[in-house]
Amino acid sequence: MVLQIFIVMAAFIGGCCSVRCETATLRFGQIPSTARAVLRKIREEADEIEDALDGAGASEASAAAEVGDLLFAAVNLARHLHADPEALLRQTNQKFERRFSAIERTLAARGKAPQDATLAEMDALWEEAKARE
Repeated sequence: MVLQIFIVMAAFIGGCCSVRCETATLRFGQIPSTARAVLRKIREEADEIEDALDGAGASEASAAAEVGDLLFAAVNLARHLHADPEALLRQTNQKFERRFSAIERTLAARGKAPQDATLAEMDALWEEAKARE
């Protein structure tokens, strides 16, 4: 699961196009104008993903489309925070790689592979790696 999240995040590189779209749209008043407003939009998009998964006519395709909206909103939040979304994602990917490597090393020292560890064990090791940073 954690590796799947990493792959999805890596695929998100390319947010600069979203930044250009958002900047152009902002001139027409279509995008929330404060970081807090964008955060509300992100929560709304997350709710729409849940609705697409759980509501009438639920489908992965409609949920996936909502994920695109969520990612667009996340790029907008980065813009409001004067941060480069691609740089933030690269930093997050590097942080993930460091932490996952730490988990693999710890498990190897215990004579285990990640696929042999329980989810609870992986979560505990993740928190340990996180605390060391």
